[in-house]
Amino acid sequence: MTTRVSSRLIVGWLAAVIIVVAVACGSGSGSSSSSTACGTQASDSCTPSVSANQSLTVDAITYRLKRATTAATVGDPTLLGERAKGVFVIITLHAKSNRKETGTFSQDMFKLVVGDKQYSADIAAITTFNQNFFLEDIGPDTSTTGKLVFDVAPSVLKKNPKLKIGELGFGSTYGYIELPNV
Repeated sequence: MTTRVSSRLIVGWLAAVIIVVAVACGSGSGSSSSSTACGTQASDSCTPSVSANQSLTVDAITYRLKRATTAATVGDPTLLGERAKGVFVIITLHAKSNRKETGTFSQDMFKLVVGDKQYSADIAAITTFNQNFFLEDIGPDTSTTGKLVFDVAPSVLKKNPKLKIGELGFGSTYGYIELPNV
C-alpha cells in the first residue's frame, strides 16, 4: 500500500513540475512579440513590424522609409562605384533622434531580412553616396536622411524583404520596416 501511495505521490509531483515548467516557458516574460499589435515602438517585450508607410521607433530614434529601389550599379563602376554581385537594394531612410545624447550609426544596426536569412549592408556601395548612415552621428533633437545598400540575389526581391533596425551600440531591441515591392 505504501508503495502505491508513494508512486502516486511521485507521479503527482512530476505532473505538477511539468505544468509549472510549461506555464513558465509559455508566459514569455523575457520574450518579445513580433507584430503590428505591439505598436511602432520597439522595446524588450515588443518587436514591431510596420508597413512601408509607417514610422518605427528604436532606441528613441524614429525611422521612416522614404524610398526603396534596385540597381545593378551605384556610382561609376569605372571609377569609385560598385557593381552588384546580384542586385543592389537601395534604401533611403529618414531618422529623427529623441535621444538625450549623440549616437553613432553602425552597419550592424541595419540588416535586410528575408525569412531566416539576414543580409548586411554593403559598405563599399554605401560610401558611394554622400548621405549615408555609415558611422554618421545623430545628436539629440536632430534628424538626418541617408542611404543603405544591400547586395542580394534577385530572387530575394520576390520574398517580401524587411529592413531590420537595431539599437545604437550593443542593445538587443529591434524592429522591422516592410519594404514595398522593389
